Amino acid sequence: MSYARLRNRTAALTMTAFLLAGCSTDHVEDLRQYVAQVKARNKGPIEAMPKIEPFVPYAYQVNDRRDPFGPTSAKAAQGAASSAPAVELDSTRRKEPLESFPLDALKMTGTLERGGERWVIVKASDGNVYWVKRGNYIGQNNGKITQITETKTELIEVVPDGMGGWQENPTSLVMAE
Repeated sequence: MSYARLRNRTAALTMTAFLLAGCSTDHVEDLRQYVAQVKARNKGPIEAMPKIEPFVPYAYQVNDRRDPFGPTSAKAAQGAASSAPAVELDSTRRKEPLESFPLDALKMTGTLERGGERWVIVKASDGNVYWVKRGNYIGQNNGKITQITETKTELIEVVPDGMGGWQENPTSLVMAE
């Protein structure tokens, strides 16, 4: 057996002896006294569990009441629908590459002019760089680019209006710092 192996075994045996010596029962008398005091305490009566009333479901009867999930009134629903312009989505339009990314995953990194037209350089979260211009779509909410400046790209997103239709929501993509 090698010297290093013998030394390691001796060290392991010495550590085990010290650990076992630390576990001796001579120093736990105060703990035993505390446990005896806790066990000797007067055990009071256990309180009864509170009575639980069974849940009685409410059966909603429509009768002449309004639908709780519909508009507050037919007049209000018509007013809301007529005041907002009807937005139609073009379902036949071919999706563009940047429409697979949420808008917050896109970073405007620069602009350039080419052929008298201003383009935006956009870096996506996949690490690729894309060039887009006015009229292109970006983001997952049908965001159409309406204006490009040196520091900002303005677009109109089409989002659900909560009543089964769509509404336009102006937003922008600003230059990354």
